[in-house]
Amino acid sequence: MIECKPVGICSWNYILTTEGHSAKLEFEKYGETGFAEVDGASFKISEHGRLSWHWTMFDDRGPLFFAHKLPSVIPSIEITTGAGVASLRAAGWSRAKILTSEDLEVLIETVNDQTRTARIIGHIPDFRLAAFAFWLVVILWRRGPDPGDY
Repeated sequence: MIECKPVGICSWNYILTTEGHSAKLEFEKYGETGFAEVDGASFKISEHGRLSWHWTMFDDRGPLFFAHKLPSVIPSIEITTGAGVASLRAAGWSRAKILTSEDLEVLIETVNDQTRTARIIGHIPDFRLAAFAFWLVVILWRRGPDPGDY
């Protein structure tokens, strides 16, 4: 399990921790860009145009992950990784999301809506993917109150 805690009571920035791994996610005040520090390595996360539904996480060597919203009846975000494609979608009518691919299925859910603490349940082989997927979930939470609307 990965614990996801905001850095402050009114902050959207998060610290993610699990055994042997940690990450800090920092969001720009406006827009959907920012930075991630994952296990000591720095990454930039960029949005491809205002409210474009396209994001990229990259380091100084280039892109690591790409994400975009799929144009479909069932709302989901597709994340392209070096190992394949993962899908991030709503888990029913709650704020929870499910991240799946051929070799993983994890649940990202809130623990306490007032404090915005959350957790990621399940095994993700690449902790950087966990941080990026959680980044996308926070973007969805910041966009509005409708938990299944993306």
